[in-house]
Amino acid sequence: WHPRPTPFLEPYIFSPDDRWISDFISFYRENNDEPEIIYGESVGDYNLFGAHMPTIVYGPKGENWHSADEFVYVDSIERVANLYYGFIKYMGERHEREDA
Repeated sequence: WHPRPTPFLEPYIFSPDDRWISDFISFYRENNDEPEIIYGESVGDYNLFGAHMPTIVYGPKGENWHSADEFVYVDSIERVANLYYGFIKYMGERHEREDA
C-alpha cells in the first residue's frame, strides 16, 4: 500500500434489477450483441458515483489502458455515441408515454 495523491475510492457493485441499469442493459441487447462485461482493476469518478447512485461504465473499445500508447478504435467511438443517443431518446420517449 502506497500513499496516493488522490483519495481512496471504494469499489461498488450495482444491482441488475435497478430500473436504470436493467433499462440500459435491455436497450443494449436490443441494439447489439450480448454486453461484454469487464471488471476493471482501475478507479475513477465512477467509484464515487457508484457509492451513491446506479452506475455503469460503458465506453469505446481500445487497448493499453492508462499507458503511454493507450488508444481507442475510432469505429467504437461512433458506436458508443450512437448507443448513448439512442438510449437517451428511448428514455425520453418512455417518460413521455408514462406521463400521458
